[in-house]
Amino acid sequence: MRNLLFSMLLISLVSGCGKSWSDKDLVFVNVNQANALYEQDNGTWLKPAGPNVWVDARNAETYARGHVPGAINVPLRTIDTQWVRLQNHGTVIVYAATFNDPIADAQSKALLEKGIANVKTLIGGWKAWTDSGGKVERGPDPDLIENETVESQRIRRREERGNKPKYQ
Repeated sequence: MRNLLFSMLLISLVSGCGKSWSDKDLVFVNVNQANALYEQDNGTWLKPAGPNVWVDARNAETYARGHVPGAINVPLRTIDTQWVRLQNHGTVIVYAATFNDPIADAQSKALLEKGIANVKTLIGGWKAWTDSGGKVERGPDPDLIENETVESQRIRRREERGNKPKYQ
């Protein structure tokens, strides 16, 4: 009986020790605070920090239409393959489209779960950035690790069908 209880305790400790991230764990910053954090050096004499980075959680097409200059595009749906691009950065400032955007919140939590320590979420997202007069950069993220964009998927499917209608 004692061995059974010990085994059950051991299994529960091993399987249930993961940290669960919630909205209470997120750190929100406004545009001015985010800009200050982006410019700040978070390194120490013993451990230099990697460069701080903006992370755009919107899809690749929206990112290409306009984003914070220098931002890395990590669409939420690609977080499991893309998060490694952020491992060697200092402060990671996540934004999506608007205020209280669930995509930015989910992205921030996912990054915390992956072990990215210094994650901040921009209050107001892209809308707050543009409303504050922030500079805008356009074009795709050349380092985005995506198999295909939505448009290239449409083109490929059309070619596979021989440009025939989907239903006949």
